[in-house]
Amino acid sequence: MKSLTHPRGIGRSCLALATFVAGLTATARADEVTDWNKIMLQAALVAPATSPLVMGRVGAIVQVSVFEAVNGIERRYAPVHAVSFEPVPGASLRAAAVQAAYAALVRLYPTQKSTFDAKLAASLAAISSGPAAENSESIARGVDWGQAVADAIWNWRSTDGFAPPPPPFLGGNAVGQWRPTPPGLLPGAGPQFAYMTPWAISSPSQFRPAGPPALTSARYTTDFKETQSMGSLSSSTRTADQTLASKFWNASTPAYFWDTLAIALGADRHNTLSENAHLLALVNVAIADAGIACWEAKYHFVFWRPVTAIPLADTDGNADTPADPTWTPLLTTPAFPEYPSGHSTVSGAAATVLASYFGKSTSFSMDSDVMTGVVRSFTSFSAVLDEIQDARIFGGIHFRTACADGQATGAAVANYILANALQPVHGILPVAASAAGAGGSFFKTAVGLHNPAASPISGTLIFRQQGVPGSSADPTLSYTLLPYETLDYADFLAAIGQTGLGSLDLVATTGAIPVTEARIYNDRDPAATGAREDLILPEEALLPGLGGTLLAPRDFQRYRFNIGVRTLSAGASMTVTVRDKKGVSRSSFSVAYPGDFFFQLSANAFLGLSLQPEDSIRFVLTSGRAVVYGATADNTTQEPEIFIATRTAD
Repeated sequence: MKSLTHPRGIGRSCLALATFVAGLTATARADEVTDWNKIMLQAALVAPATSPLVMGRVGAIVQVSVFEAVNGIERRYAPVHAVSFEPVPGASLRAAAVQAAYAALVRLYPTQKSTFDAKLAASLAAISSGPAAENSESIARGVDWGQAVADAIWNWRSTDGFAPPPPPFLGGNAVGQWRPTPPGLLPGAGPQFAYMTPWAISSPSQFRPAGPPALTSARYTTDFKETQSMGSLSSSTRTADQTLASKFWNASTPAYFWDTLAIALGADRHNTLSENAHLLALVNVAIADAGIACWEAKYHFVFWRPVTAIPLADTDGNADTPADPTWTPLLTTPAFPEYPSGHSTVSGAAATVLASYFGKSTSFSMDSDVMTGVVRSFTSFSAVLDEIQDARIFGGIHFRTACADGQATGAAVANYILANALQPVHGILPVAASAAGAGGSFFKTAVGLHNPAASPISGTLIFRQQGVPGSSADPTLSYTLLPYETLDYADFLAAIGQTGLGSLDLVATTGAIPVTEARIYNDRDPAATGAREDLILPEEALLPGLGGTLLAPRDFQRYRFNIGVRTLSAGASMTVTVRDKKGVSRSSFSVAYPGDFFFQLSANAFLGLSLQPEDSIRFVLTSGRAVVYGATADNTTQEPEIFIATRTAD
């Protein structure tokens, strides 16, 4: 096999999505996961408002509780924190998510319990009524499960080192060392975050940056002069918009900025409740662990703030850093060491997660829950991170190196989490073949599995036979992969004693699903490339609101053209519309299929007409989920090719 591709779905969609967050907050398609995220963010504003640092822990506790409640029922991803009990079959996903969020918030904000009680009652009433109403037994089971999961997460994090707080940290008076800053002259905030148990990274110091530049270095001189000029309260070089941006990024918590953006972009992509639970868990775990990594570095290097460094510059041994005893920053200096920047670190982490999910060049706008009516717009995630760096410098509270190194640290934390945490445990290879082709040839399917981790992984491959609804009786093959081991099957269906056409499910039982590649090839020419397949994750399937399109070949004399459909566990209903290359409708019909069902037919047989070159076939789902593909075979070489119908908005 030529290469192996990781099956993670995040990052495959790189379309630019223009999203106006402030406008979407009232109109975006909501669900119980996003509703309770907003309830959490509102609770954080109630006096005394939750600090940005503590909000990182709050967001992770709530969103991991919600994720584990949803994921414990669906089993799509590896857990953040495994529990030793199982949900009762038939438990409501929606009720589980609501109860998990509620239970976590009551623990975190006990004085707001009456507010949460009212929100809980409204959410459960909505689940039990309306066109998507669920029965009372399912809801009760979901509530019980959500409560049990939230209790387990709370018990785990109650020993993470957050409490009791350590003695007050006062730094020191050595040159370059942090000490309490005006106007409050408060002790260093959150020193326990420096040694708190992380959520996903291996230790607080795993991604410790190199440290601030030497006080006599050219880098420090440049940083010093920039902050001294641009960050002064009375700066004549800072523009009005730069002043506004500095205040904007200082007003709300990073959790508000990034959770709100995640929800808005997810709505534009038509995320499901399960996808929102997974995405918000990723974002908030990345923010929480980035905060821990940042605070470990802050209290390791204990570097002074500009409000201290600039007035005392005549003590730093650098003749090129002029002291200004009256210098005052635009923003009030936070009460903790300067290096690295907390905002740049956690924003670097959150932006890395969202960029991997929605694409680096996504366009969007961001609002504030404190500076109402102010909106900042960006053409990419790198653009917003650049502005956040500038905002901390132009606000007079950071030097450039702290922001750059903080952003890099956050990105490293996020990339580690994306590669090692909340990994998918279920993937689909849409078609597998061990079947006769034209002219005495034979199609076979090669499958390669690779374990990229330092621990063994195991799981099961399930063969869903053509035309038969999926069941527990379907043929299976179990695998175990040692660290960094690769398994190759030149003819996978022969290895499990099967022939014909079907689809493959890959379900992990220990660890995440392996790096997976499949290739359907014709044995007339074993050296031919064949049709490569990458693993499709359930959340990449077509769903209501996000259908898919296939195009017929240009040359029907040269190519045979087939259409295949694989449904997920809930089955799928869809409308299929054929149009000619000018967009004129030729045919439209509706079909429904059971769960875990697979078929592949010639396009003409499936559609009930003779396709013309470059006809389009649009699949619009009305319920459920399905993977749809087109498959061609060259009539001369018998070389196959497979095209997945990728999701586009209906």
